[in-house]
Amino acid sequence: MRDEFLKSRLAPASHSSTGLGCSEGTRRTILEEIHNWLESPVGPNIFWISGAPGSGKSAVVTSVIERLKKDRGELDVSDASDGVGCAKFFIQRTNEQLRDPRTIWRTIAFQLANLYRGIRTDILELLSKNSYKDDLQSVDVKKQFTDFIKGPLEKLSKTALSNIPVVVIDALDECNRSQTGRWSREHEDWKQFMDTLVEWTRLSSRCKLIITSRRDTEISDRLRHIVSRKCIFTVLRTGNEATPDSECIRDVRLFLKRQLEDIKLETRIRDPSWPQECDLNDLTSYAAGLFVWATLVIEFVGQKGGEPIDRLRMLMKHLRNRCAQSLVAEDLDVGQLYRRILLETLRGLNEKERDITTLVLASLVWLKAPLSCEELVKFLAPPTIYHKGHRPTTTRDSLAGHVWKAIENLAPVTIIRDNDGCLQVCHRSFLDFLEFRAVKLSQEAPSGTYESDLIFPDRSQQCARFVQSCLGLMNASLKFNICDIQTSHRPNDLCSELSHTTMPKSIPSSLAYACRYWIDHFLDIRDLGSVYANIRTYLRPFLEEHILEWIEVLSLTKSIRDVASKLRKAAENDVIERADNDLYVLMRDTSNFISTFEPAITVSAPHIYVSALSFAPGRSKILEHYGPRYNNVLSLISGRMVDWNTCVDAGSSESMPNNVALDIRITSNIGGDDIVESLAYDRGGQWIIAGSRRGQVRVWEARSGKCIAICQASHDAISFVDTVPGSGHIIAISNGIANRVHLKTGTLTAESLTPYYETKVKSVLNRYRREEFCRRSFDHFLDPHHNASDGIHALALSPDGCTVAFASREDGGAIRLWTVGKPLDAELDDTVKCVAFSPNGRIIVSSSEEGLQLWRFEGESCVPVRIGLPLRASSCHDSVTVVAFSPDGKSIATTSSGNVVRVWDIVYQDGVPSALNGEKDVNALASVIPISFKVSGDGNPKRVDFKVAPEQTQFAFRDGNETPAIGDWSYVDEDGWVRNGNELQFWLPPANRSGFWWPRNSAVIADNVTRVDFSRFMHGRDWKLCRTDASRDVNPDSGQPVGDRRIVMERHFNSISVHVPYKN
Repeated sequence: MRDEFLKSRLAPASHSSTGLGCSEGTRRTILEEIHNWLESPVGPNIFWISGAPGSGKSAVVTSVIERLKKDRGELDVSDASDGVGCAKFFIQRTNEQLRDPRTIWRTIAFQLANLYRGIRTDILELLSKNSYKDDLQSVDVKKQFTDFIKGPLEKLSKTALSNIPVVVIDALDECNRSQTGRWSREHEDWKQFMDTLVEWTRLSSRCKLIITSRRDTEISDRLRHIVSRKCIFTVLRTGNEATPDSECIRDVRLFLKRQLEDIKLETRIRDPSWPQECDLNDLTSYAAGLFVWATLVIEFVGQKGGEPIDRLRMLMKHLRNRCAQSLVAEDLDVGQLYRRILLETLRGLNEKERDITTLVLASLVWLKAPLSCEELVKFLAPPTIYHKGHRPTTTRDSLAGHVWKAIENLAPVTIIRDNDGCLQVCHRSFLDFLEFRAVKLSQEAPSGTYESDLIFPDRSQQCARFVQSCLGLMNASLKFNICDIQTSHRPNDLCSELSHTTMPKSIPSSLAYACRYWIDHFLDIRDLGSVYANIRTYLRPFLEEHILEWIEVLSLTKSIRDVASKLRKAAENDVIERADNDLYVLMRDTSNFISTFEPAITVSAPHIYVSALSFAPGRSKILEHYGPRYNNVLSLISGRMVDWNTCVDAGSSESMPNNVALDIRITSNIGGDDIVESLAYDRGGQWIIAGSRRGQVRVWEARSGKCIAICQASHDAISFVDTVPGSGHIIAISNGIANRVHLKTGTLTAESLTPYYETKVKSVLNRYRREEFCRRSFDHFLDPHHNASDGIHALALSPDGCTVAFASREDGGAIRLWTVGKPLDAELDDTVKCVAFSPNGRIIVSSSEEGLQLWRFEGESCVPVRIGLPLRASSCHDSVTVVAFSPDGKSIATTSSGNVVRVWDIVYQDGVPSALNGEKDVNALASVIPISFKVSGDGNPKRVDFKVAPEQTQFAFRDGNETPAIGDWSYVDEDGWVRNGNELQFWLPPANRSGFWWPRNSAVIADNVTRVDFSRFMHGRDWKLCRTDASRDVNPDSGQPVGDRRIVMERHFNSISVHVPYKN
């Protein structure tokens, strides 16, 4: 289980060595030198092997790894016993993941964690911290090295180990880095990675690192400071540097002789003189120390189905003719041998066979990641696509056969890896031959000849074919809920259906590749106009039918990163915009959809439909095109974004989808960066009054949220607001100065009042003065030097002015009472932001980091008793700063740090309030009061009343199954997920969080009030029922729908009618 957790969090790359180790009896000197260095506990801790392509660097480190396995024993990854094997990483430029610097140390950390128990413990502890909650791919290279490699190894080196840790990194020169000379993320990652190699030298000498690279000026410049003193540097000599009596020349001759003798035995050649000594000597001379050259000769001569004697004779004739032309030594390089082998191997093929062979050859060079032979056949020969409404039919046997034949034809220059069956080139130099020397070598043959067209396929044309293969495979294979995920309440990482053993059955590597890289191949096409007509055939059905299913696979395979920016870049091609403007718009909209909802898509695939589609903007083409197919999701009554750049202005009259007549329009709120400082109800409970830090007073209707008055009462903060009962005036106090504001007109007034109302004004002012007296008393008690104290906010005066409520650090921040005039012996709790008394003085509400909490007290007790649990409904980043009771005590008004005013309702029975959040079973339907609305004749919403005992009272919204979806027990976590405990209900975009309407709210005043209709919401184990369109799921034989039972719910104001279109 811990291995699965480590694998899911570290996401190590799956890879193996690029070839075999050294032939027996060769490379003895360098292998012995490395062995002695590994055994030494002192001296440099880096061994750097450099050399030309094909000189045998990878073979040397592979032999070292094999010897370590033999000496230390094979590793059982299920057992974290100390000191077995070594960690390794073979960089490959043809594999996007294996050339990314951000992947290297994470992969090595995973291997070390399985080798050493201490390292595993350290890494698990790191991953449990909040700083590593997100995708580790976003963590820079230096931090990965410092936290997951350097730190654990420093601790490990201080312990007594029988075997030292060894790390091998092969082919540094193939790592991602900028090719433009300008700054890029890839180049920055590469620089950081090279810096971590220098940082390795500061580790103990017992921590050994072996690195290999070609001769590369940039690598040498980055590592020159560590050569000699802190690093052993060895060059494998080849070409003119390899003298005839050098060890590498002798090793190559020994290798050739042994391999040719093996071919002689296998093919039963009876000529005792074969191979002749002159041929061996010449081949050794031509190889010039390059083992890859010698290996190619053996592969070509010994190819299955050929005649070794004739092949060797033909090859020697060609090589000697080249020498007779007085070519310089470097012209007789491995590239000439590649060219001759390809020409001879593929001679005689018909046009169709040559075309498929060229395609396979191109796939070896330009595919972004390797595929097994079986998956490569699926990718290059996808099923044929038929019209909509018909099931795709596989008619590719002939094409698949040609692909298999092409793989066999290319055997001399390819290998099939034993561990995963992936097809790859025999050596990296073959990629150099095709990519960098194509122009020079093709000039030897006239343009358009068989040789140039066969050996050097055009990259742009082949990438266009890759795009067609990707789109064809996705159109034939993608489907809704492809991995049969059973619940939407769990993130991807916790779904058993997505284990590394089960997911490949649903998403084969060929399909995963197509989903991840089709855009990359699209961007590699130089002249899109010449091939767009063919691509369009596949692109249109993909965009119109499979976009959401494609995003689903990206979520499941953790490949969503950078997709939005790549798709936008692809859409900006003028060819698409001119030829198919509707596809251009849909591609751009999909890019915006992915970038906006990426936080939800990354965590959980079902929430592409459950959350992202529900909150897509009203003008989104994704919503317009796919929304009708997924009806059983959340429906927004208000708060839907207009487009990707703006949010609906809550007071706007613009009509948006799902903004039906139930919408409560909020015309204004305390906006900008102003902050609410004081809050109060009028004495009749009809209005809510707020005073801001910038001296503004606003008045709203308590039930509708409509703003009726705005007044600039002062230039300083309004610390106290209240109404003068019956007079229609507000008292707003700033810096001890009282200003009167007319309630309905919102204007400052100095008109005189009748003696009766003047008495009321004095009563309000006396209440303010008593409260200020209490605050000053607390201020002096907390800090005699009159420094600022955050605790002052958690204070409230009872209606009779005799009791002060405050928070104590004791008892977990419990509320305590202080009778004015008596000695005070307590401290305030900074987490409690505000408290307020009910009108009868017997109930207190407090707000803290835990949420809203009700308290009651009886008699002369100074310690109130909690009523239920805190209400955590508001977001963790949207804490309540001011709170006030309504005059009847049945509602609480709050304002938050996000300048949102909410009204929360309380249920009473016999004068006793129910808990805001009781300890009841949320699945017990009888214990829930659902908050639903009916529309009256005038179009205004009216709440439906339910009679339930107060000890059973909880507020909730009911979903499509008439069960509680969210309620008093729900909350928004810091990432925007609405949760019931650990269960994910849905994700709220940032624009919809602060103004979200909770079940207990009767009014919300915010910039963007988000009110949701849950009546069709299908989630949890029923989430698959969110899809209501079954037009594509028909049995081709019977014509009847197949798949899950769909439920279509039609929304009516007074009822919900349910239709079942068909059954399984």
